[in-house]
Amino acid sequence: MELFVDPGHTRYAVFFFMEEDRTLAIGKLGTYHFLKGRYIYIGSAKKNILARVNRHLKVDTVFRWHFDYLRPYGTITEVKSFDDKVGECELAECLKLRYLATYPMKKFGSSDCRCYSHLLFLRRGCVVLIVKERGISMELQVFRCLKHRMVFSEKERMYHLNLEKGYEGELKFDELTKNVGDNCLIVNDITLEVTNNLFQIDSLLICKDMICMFEVKNFEDNFFIQSHKWYLLSSRKEVNNPILQLDRSETLLRKYLHTHRFSVPIESKVVFVHPTFTLYQAPIDLPAIFPTQLQQLQSTIESKRGVLTTQHTKLAKQLCDDHVTSTPFLRVPSYSYESLRKGIKCRGCGEFFVEWGESILHCQYCGNSEFIVNAFVRTVEAYRLLFPTKKITTKEIYIWCEIIPSLKVTRSLLNNYFQSVGNGRSKYYK
Repeated sequence: MELFVDPGHTRYAVFFFMEEDRTLAIGKLGTYHFLKGRYIYIGSAKKNILARVNRHLKVDTVFRWHFDYLRPYGTITEVKSFDDKVGECELAECLKLRYLATYPMKKFGSSDCRCYSHLLFLRRGCVVLIVKERGISMELQVFRCLKHRMVFSEKERMYHLNLEKGYEGELKFDELTKNVGDNCLIVNDITLEVTNNLFQIDSLLICKDMICMFEVKNFEDNFFIQSHKWYLLSSRKEVNNPILQLDRSETLLRKYLHTHRFSVPIESKVVFVHPTFTLYQAPIDLPAIFPTQLQQLQSTIESKRGVLTTQHTKLAKQLCDDHVTSTPFLRVPSYSYESLRKGIKCRGCGEFFVEWGESILHCQYCGNSEFIVNAFVRTVEAYRLLFPTKKITTKEIYIWCEIIPSLKVTRSLLNNYFQSVGNGRSKYYK
């Protein structure tokens, strides 16, 4: 272990290695799964930084800081200190960019600020190439929360199915690109706006001399092209041409790069990941990668690698900073609090738990079991997602979960795993 701590400094970063995957409860934040690998924890100590660092070095301490919950399950490899010219939040952001790190969980070490987290995760030893991880779209999150709580129309059911298939295809693509090697930055699932036009990109790979843009499709069955139009072979029904979507995204991305003064060529492809997809009468120069060509994709990307510079990381950061997190139009079913079925859903099959347990809930439909704490937190988060303007109160969550035996038990769970605001009848949680 190496210590680089100046007694006059007030900020520090603890480099920590976890020897194996673990699922741990982190105070009131809840239970999270931590992957084997390297982490950086960023903290501050205004009075005595040496005492704070020495406390982190010990294992047998009373749990006070979020890092204390991780400490027994790994090894500290290095500690660095920083002066107060840079704030704790700014330091976390700088280290995230420097090491191309990701956030393994929300609000770790950042309960008193607006940062997403002060814990960073580093894959491949000390460098993570995935600058932005893929997330579940807001539309799909809402559909998942509403499923089994209401009856979808046939149109809504099909749209939900397409969202699930699309996300499944994107995850398949991520498996192909996660081992492309160093010297290539990956920005996944990004939505940008340029000249009042929103456009979404499934995956961007920032290489030495170009940007590779991928639009991922999980199409099944047989299709054919005729007069630049796409049709389903079985029904002869016309479908949306994915090449048009690709061309639009590439045009808008080129405008975006020009606006931010980045001069770099773009190579764009539509990637078809489902093994049963077949396209007849496809022109030889179609910008597409077919299922039979997926194994060649990794070697193709690796051939474009090279030593990256600060300009590449600057571009990656700019893209992440400009990512649009909320869009004005969501295609989700209409619903109200009164119309939705109440209860705690099984994570396995989505049906509702029938009986409350001492510490575990058992699903009578699929046989799946889940800790009460995990199911409760997940159900409250679903309430927060579906009703963002409603306050999380004991009474509302008691009714929403339905099978919790009493308001007292509901209040205890909320106090343990959520942050309370106010007192008495005005008390709520966030």
